[in-house]
Amino acid sequence: PESAEYFSQVIGTTKTTKYTERKKKGILSEHDTGDASAREVDEFIIHPNKFKSQLGVGEGVMVIPHEYGSRTVSLKFKMFDDMAEEPMPEAEKEVAGPLSILEPNLEQSPQNKKRRMNESA
Repeated sequence: PESAEYFSQVIGTTKTTKYTERKKKGILSEHDTGDASAREVDEFIIHPNKFKSQLGVGEGVMVIPHEYGSRTVSLKFKMFDDMAEEPMPEAEKEVAGPLSILEPNLEQSPQNKKRRMNESA
């Protein structure tokens, strides 16, 4: 769900006009009053619901940028048969010997070398 919102926001919005009509509730039904209004709204170029539930297997959306902006197109890829299964060759392995932890040679450490040089000077 979050990724659908993200991709819709990345693709962007377009300006469109939204119309609303006023209705009056009657005893058995609603009646149009004839009053209407129009307003400009931002609308997703690709609505998040398209990503969530309307794209099938092998379908997608691609944004093609060009010098005047971008164009969004829907894609549907052809299905291919599964590839034949290839057995993996057996890998040669060497058995590792036991591991042991070596204590660092404190006499060879850079700090001790520096200390010994200072003592001999």
